[in-house]
Amino acid sequence: MAYLLSATKLMSYAQRPRAYYYRYEYGLKQPSVFGAAVLGTALHGALAQLYQDWHYQDPLPSEEWLRYCWENQIGALTATQVEERWQILRRYVETEIVPLRVMQRPLATEGRIQGLIQVNGLEFKLTGRYDRLNSLEEGVDLIDYKSAKNPTMPTNPGSLTHSADTTSHSAGCLTLEVMPLKRF
Repeated sequence: MAYLLSATKLMSYAQRPRAYYYRYEYGLKQPSVFGAAVLGTALHGALAQLYQDWHYQDPLPSEEWLRYCWENQIGALTATQVEERWQILRRYVETEIVPLRVMQRPLATEGRIQGLIQVNGLEFKLTGRYDRLNSLEEGVDLIDYKSAKNPTMPTNPGSLTHSADTTSHSAGCLTLEVMPLKRF
């Protein structure tokens, strides 16, 4: 019998064990900023459409295409939120896509992943969600978008910071958590 583990719970525990204990063991919820989930959902939806529906015949999507993807997601946002998040989305494209000169087609967007691992004779079923999977020669990058109203910005925006086996890359208020999955 495999024990079920969530990637989100594992990351939560690794980053802040006490917060994990209060949330998952005691069931205490962290107070959320009004509409934070709606804001994150809008950004995720725009990025999913950007990657899923782009024709990939041109090297980079136009600003009109980006605006179209964004406008399909903004129904529940205020005018201020629309403008703030639009700037975040534009910064993401400028810092994460444009420097590559070609937008790479992902293997998949917005999905679930699972696998079995064995530790000390115990089998664990690890489950999680991803926002994007990118194919590399040496494996696959699992990418999870994180958005925040007041992020802690690196002193050198756009620089990579390594933490364990993941990489965080900040684009304004949108952070990419990249976890390399090696081929065996």
